[in-house]
Amino acid sequence: MALASLAVNREKKRVGKFEPGNTASKGFGRPVGTGWAAQMKAAIDTDRFKKIIEALCEQAEAGDVSATSLILSRMVPPVKPIQEPVKLGLPDGTLAEQAAALVKAVADGVVSPSDGKTCMDIIQAAAALGELQALEARITELEAKRA
Repeated sequence: MALASLAVNREKKRVGKFEPGNTASKGFGRPVGTGWAAQMKAAIDTDRFKKIIEALCEQAEAGDVSATSLILSRMVPPVKPIQEPVKLGLPDGTLAEQAAALVKAVADGVVSPSDGKTCMDIIQAAAALGELQALEARITELEAKRA
């Protein structure tokens, strides 16, 4: 009997899909602002927050390493490593000649392998741009002949 009513429902309604205008989220789910983080924020008013920060600063000034670490981790952004520029004497020839010179520089230990890979990626990008320019020139030439 349950299967017969299911078959009837499929004919009347699209089973498993929302009807037009039906929004299932209205009135369901956790109300906004009732989660754990929101309750914690609501429990700590401005005066209590200031007292907590002052106590943390006092602990840090007294030499508490964990308090100092907490303050620094929240107040000072982490230092990102800056890579020194790589100065290479690549030949002015073709990209293939430049790539060969780069491989030789990596093999000779003049350039680190990671710097060599970065430079090789730049050479490959330049080669791709050169191919794109050549294709664009060929298309322009073919369109000019056709017109």
